[in-house]
Parts: sequence; C-alpha cells; structure tokens
Amino acid sequence: MKKLMCFLLVVLATFSLAAESKISKKEMYLRARDVLRESLQNQETEKAQEALEYLQANVDKGAPLIRFEEYLILMEIGRFEEGVKLYSGFRRMILDSGYTLQKDFRVSENDGLNQYLYRNLSPFTKAKADSLADRVDSSDINQEFKDLYRTLIYSELVVGVQTYNFNGRSFAFTVISDTTCAEDFLNNAKNFVKNYPLSEHSLYLKEQAIPFVQNYMDKQRLFRKDPWAHKYYTGGLAVFAGKWLGFMSGELMDLVNDKMGTSFIIEGEIQYKRVSLGLFWSFGLINEPKGGNSYYHNESEDESMGITLGVTAFDTKYLKVTPFVGISEYIFMEADDWYAHPFIFGFNIDSRVFATRPDRIGALSFALNVRFKYMAQIGSITDSYTTNVYDEDHVLIDVKKGNFDKSFASHTFALELGISLW
Repeated sequence: MKKLMCFLLVVLATFSLAAESKISKKEMYLRARDVLRESLQNQETEKAQEALEYLQANVDKGAPLIRFEEYLILMEIGRFEEGVKLYSGFRRMILDSGYTLQKDFRVSENDGLNQYLYRNLSPFTKAKADSLADRVDSSDINQEFKDLYRTLIYSELVVGVQTYNFNGRSFAFTVISDTTCAEDFLNNAKNFVKNYPLSEHSLYLKEQAIPFVQNYMDKQRLFRKDPWAHKYYTGGLAVFAGKWLGFMSGELMDLVNDKMGTSFIIEGEIQYKRVSLGLFWSFGLINEPKGGNSYYHNESEDESMGITLGVTAFDTKYLKVTPFVGISEYIFMEADDWYAHPFIFGFNIDSRVFATRPDRIGALSFALNVRFKYMAQIGSITDSYTTNVYDEDHVLIDVKKGNFDKSFASHTFALELGISLW
C-alpha cells in the first residue's frame, strides 16, 4: 500500500512539472511578443530582431507567429528582401492557379503585437500601398525585388478572393475586387515580365494575372462605350408567342390537301454563350385526306411540338440571327393514327425593339423582341389508308384500301412577340 501511494505521488509530481514547463513556455512566447511590440514601437531594431528570431526558432514548438505577421515584422525592421520573398508567396497563391503555399501549422495570437502590426492595414488604400512600395524602393535591395513588390502590392488592391459556402464545403474564386489601381498593376506587371523574363513570377503574371485583369478592364471600357455589348453572344431566358402561315409539300400531298386554319405558336428558349436550347408547340395547318368521306368535314388543326438546338451566328443590340436544328412530333389531327417524328431545320431572326440599360457588367437587362422564324419539318408517314368514293347523291360506290410511305415537309413562317431576361 505504501509503495502504491509513493508511485501515485511520483506520477502526480511528474504531471505537475510538465504542466508548469508547458505554461512557462507559453509565457515565454507571449513575453517575447510583448518585447517585440515594444521594440518595434521604440524602433529598437536589434532587440526586435532577437525577439523575432526567438519566435521563428520556436514556431514548430507552438510559438505564436503566423506568416503574415512575420512578413509585416520583416518589413518593419528593414529586412525587405526576406519580407518581399514571404509576401510574394501570399500573392502567388491568389494570382497563380497552379501554386500552393507549403502548409505549416502555426499558432495565432490576438494580442498587442497583432494589433500593432495591423494598425494601418484596414482599409488598405492606394496611398498605403504607395507608402510601402516607396519604402522598399528607397532601400538598397536588388531592383528586381523592388519591382516585384510594387507589382504585387498593387495586385492586392485589384485581385482578391471571394469564398462561398455550400453544403458544408467552401469554394474560393479569384475576383476583381477594385479597378482603381488596375492600370497601375498592369503597367508594373508588364514591365516586370519584360525586364525579368526568367523570373519564376513572370510566367504566372504573363499567362494568368495580366490576361485576367486585362480582359476585365477591356470589358469595362466596352461597357462604358456600349452598355449592352458585353451581353452579345451570352444568352439568357426568353419566351415567345405569335401567329404563323405555312404549307405542306412532298409525296404526302398525293393523298391530302392542306390549308391554313387558326394558327398559334409558343416557344421558350434558354441560351448559354452562343448555344441555345428551344422548345416549341404550335398548331394551325389543316390536312384533309383527298376524297369525299364526311368524317373529315370536322376540321381541326394539326399539332406540332419539338426541341431545337441553335447556334447564334450574329448578335447586336438590334438584331440576332440563330440557325437551328432539332426534332419534333407532328400530329395530323384529322386521323389519330397519323403522326411522324420529322427532322427540323430553320433559323430565327430576332429584333430587340427595346432593352433596359444594365447598370453594371453582369446586371440583368429585360428586352422586348420581335421574332421572324422559318422552320421546316421534314419526315415521312408510313400507314395504311382507306379511301371512300361517293356519287352525286352521297351514296358509297367504292372503297379502296392500301398502304403508303409518303415523305412530307411542313413549312412554317412565324411572326412572334417575346420578352427575354438578357
């Protein structure tokens, strides 16, 4: 029993010493951060460097010092080359889609040092960016680092990251956060690529960052010149309704007569870039088998419905031309067993008679459209048929039966009115 008690006391003493050791280390780290803050405030560079180096040496052991704090400290004490190298890694993560910064798990601390380092960074303006870049320019480090830093510090004012959360997962997208310094960034980035073509930073600046910002700025200039121009060949949603005229042609006309009845067509359309997917439903053409059977005197319009795939060939504010192909179901209403699945081709000519002015790129615009449509439905009907022949007194004198396989083409010329979310 005494041995057991002694063992327990030894174990408790061991845990106690370990806890005290852990607490003392944390206190030492926090004290080093306090010394570092005071040294920076008093511009005691050597003392600040000692405190920084102590924290850097113990980062793996839990010393609180995140990378961005380390960058800010390096810039404060004038170790600009190290600071620029560290900062370039942060910005490259944003500007280079193929780059990943090596992960290290660092402890953060919201204390006096953290508040001191971030004191002038929010909001981050061009004046502050210029001040930081000018300070580096006045140093004696290599000119390449000076040019790189000014380029990247301007990029921070232009290119940022927007994060979306969906179903418990986060997705980050590179976005243009502000255009105030876009031209400054582009000029500095292009000069950097020109002057330092072998730099590891020139490749992603040339192939990714510069085109990303340049394309956006080109769109902004085009938008100011013509607010609708960025919407051409982009698409949207639209619905149309109208009247049409048409006729049938082909071998089927040996068996039927056609004429226009009361016509109507309605269609919906969704477009992405140049490609549009359309659905339509229409009726209006009357087809009557040749002969005198009174059954067919009860006239009703044929019905057609189908799906089309179009590609916009021409698009401006006032005129849009879209050829299309597709497939439909054509129902001859006079005989329930007469139907076909013809192939479709044709074109739409849309005139935007009115469109609301978008207030920015990406904003929605409503448009009122007038559409002219030509559509040909080409197919064939295979079926059996019966022809009844009557004399002048409407007495049945002959019944003819047979089979047929007849091709046909239905031609539609429509004029429609529509609205679109553009």
